[in-house]
Amino acid sequence: MATLNSLAVGPKIRVAGAKKLNDEEIILQIASKENHPCYPAGHIPVITEKIIGLMAFDAKESKNSDSNRRSYGNNNYAQSNILQWHNSSKTSGWYAPTHAADAPPTGSDVTYNPYTDKAGFLSYFPAEFVAMLPSVNQTVNKPSVDGGGTEVVTSKVFLPSVSEVGLAVDGAVDGSKFDLFTTDASRIAKPTQGAIDNNTYTSTSLSKDKGWIWWLRSP
Repeated sequence: MATLNSLAVGPKIRVAGAKKLNDEEIILQIASKENHPCYPAGHIPVITEKIIGLMAFDAKESKNSDSNRRSYGNNNYAQSNILQWHNSSKTSGWYAPTHAADAPPTGSDVTYNPYTDKAGFLSYFPAEFVAMLPSVNQTVNKPSVDGGGTEVVTSKVFLPSVSEVGLAVDGAVDGSKFDLFTTDASRIAKPTQGAIDNNTYTSTSLSKDKGWIWWLRSP
């Protein structure tokens, strides 16, 4: 049986016993080879093959002193709803405020697709698989409203950065490029049909056969 380390970059991976998310299998692929910077020895980064959900980065924060965050949500990745959801194994009740002005991604605080009541992302995988995932220290550029500079965010699951997908970053280098991202074409991601069907946003451009917008952790 082949091990992950014996495979090239790009092969698709199914996790035995994983549940479906938005009525679709969660298909992963190898993003880079072993010993990628910031990864613990013996581990390799994987990334979902497609966009598996159309979800807000963060909810609007009506109590925030910053007007942009009141209107659009928080662009500080360390405080984002999506980071917390990605790293929760709870089947319900995954949200907890990370700062005084924080708000859950529910109701009118997100324009489309509230996900406070959705099970945490890690709950879709078997416990033994989650236990094998390493905690990774990622460099994150802090928004200027938070003083700029960088900080380290430690998590099992994370959004890639501008640097990691091979693009020029506006600020400090926030990670090392994953081998998967070599061309503009390699950075095009398409949504699953399940992600499209289980969402409240409609557009003639939203199709499983077309590239769509996807989140990075860089502000």
